[in-house]
Amino acid sequence: MAAKKGRFRGARHAPKRLESDILELCGSISKDPGMLRPKCAGNCRKCHFDKTFASLGKLERFKGNAAALNKMGEKGSDDIFKATAVAMSLHAAGSIPYLTSARIAGEVIPFAVRGRLGNDKLIAIQHYNDPKLRLMLYSAFARKKGLHIYSFDDEVVCSDAPNMPVDYLYDTFWESPYEFPDDGLSCGHDIEGVLVIRIKSLNEEIRICKNCAKDVSTIQYLISRQIAVDPTDDLEVFVEHKYSKDGTSGKDPITGDALREYIFNKLSDRTLIASVLREKLSDLKKHGSSTYIIGSTNFGSDLNAFLEKLNW
Repeated sequence: MAAKKGRFRGARHAPKRLESDILELCGSISKDPGMLRPKCAGNCRKCHFDKTFASLGKLERFKGNAAALNKMGEKGSDDIFKATAVAMSLHAAGSIPYLTSARIAGEVIPFAVRGRLGNDKLIAIQHYNDPKLRLMLYSAFARKKGLHIYSFDDEVVCSDAPNMPVDYLYDTFWESPYEFPDDGLSCGHDIEGVLVIRIKSLNEEIRICKNCAKDVSTIQYLISRQIAVDPTDDLEVFVEHKYSKDGTSGKDPITGDALREYIFNKLSDRTLIASVLREKLSDLKKHGSSTYIIGSTNFGSDLNAFLEKLNW
């Protein structure tokens, strides 16, 4: 899910260190525009990026000519082509006298205005080494073509269907405040309430028990650096609990309004588990027969088993 476009702010002189960082990155792009091409992890009959990256050859003959490259950054509707031309023009100019800025997710992001290109694309190309900001370069194109794009470390990976790279999973989960044994995905506890987020394409699960759950929305971390029409279509969320009437482990899927509230952090991991457990306990109270529970063990209506455990 790409960062939102921020509020535009006025131009100011470029600090030398920031100017140097932007020019160095633009120099790398100018030297090898192919670095912008996402790696393929899908099964498209023909790559949707072929046309864009074939057209970048047109920029080669203008290399070193900042004015000509800047004009190329105003032509056509291909944002990736225009952004590449802008990066090359900045490198060719060798300086950035003025920067403006936008506020994105609470952070002020400086950038130079060039060509006829949206501020989000200018930010993405000038801060391409930032895994979240660079997503804005691909956002409109990916949604139009129905692609899934994942951004992590120095990589951008594209697929025509949900296909989360395992490194992306760990990279985004490790941004969360959780630290599980062996840097794993599970707290390792099996108590009466466990939040489970299943990544279907990887057949992996994140498991967070009621006692370990924090006031964060873990699903937000997982979708923070990907673009898709529906970035949650690869995820299944449910709460496992011991509060079923027949004594078996329950499994309640999180869908509809509850899922939307969880995605937008109106429900945290902690409050999501608590809300499901409250609902399940309420259901048990309404149930006609008795249900016996000790800790995380549900004996259903088996009084003998319950008493045997008490006497043990």
